[in-house]
Amino acid sequence: MKTYSKQSLCTAVFLISTAVFSQQKITGIITDNSNININPVLVLNVSKQQSVFSDASGKFIIDAEEKDEIRFVKEGYYRSDKKISKEDFNTPLLIILKKNEIEIPEVKIAYKPTGNLERDSKHLDGSRRISGLKSDLEIYMKSPLNAPLPDRSISKTFRGLDFNAGQVDVMGVLSAAAGLFKKATKPKITKPTYNETRIFMTRIRKKLILIF
Repeated sequence: MKTYSKQSLCTAVFLISTAVFSQQKITGIITDNSNININPVLVLNVSKQQSVFSDASGKFIIDAEEKDEIRFVKEGYYRSDKKISKEDFNTPLLIILKKNEIEIPEVKIAYKPTGNLERDSKHLDGSRRISGLKSDLEIYMKSPLNAPLPDRSISKTFRGLDFNAGQVDVMGVLSAAAGLFKKATKPKITKPTYNETRIFMTRIRKKLILIF
């Protein structure tokens, strides 16, 4: 009975030690093609369904066993998978993620260039409608004005206070009165009457007779 207990105890200790030593840590650092640390990167143990994120320096540490599959995921980069071997427990891993290429949409030119710059520029500068609009604008800018320019006077709203408003202009009143007095005293020119005309004509005849 005692022998059986000792064997059972040894077996249990062996199993526990095996489980403890088999559950190890994988460490490493993640960079991109320029050897610049990128973070955070999702580090996923696909076999154990465990995940961690790399720190600000790009370093990570995660539980793993031999033959576990570790996946590294970062938006804008290609996914990287790593199958763990015995040697990976001894030295830190260096994971390099490649950046996704940005595809530029293809630009198709319907017009085939002829080599004549003057002719080709007309097709590549824009549509006919845009060219026509530019021409119309140029003509409009060079043509004379058809409407008067707006009044440049300042609106009453933005003018300062008029301190003369409501006051009598004494000098103006005196000047107007002097003008009226001068106009009243000036002799009036009237149209001659019939008798005045006959007397004037008689005097002219007498002068003519004396002369001739």
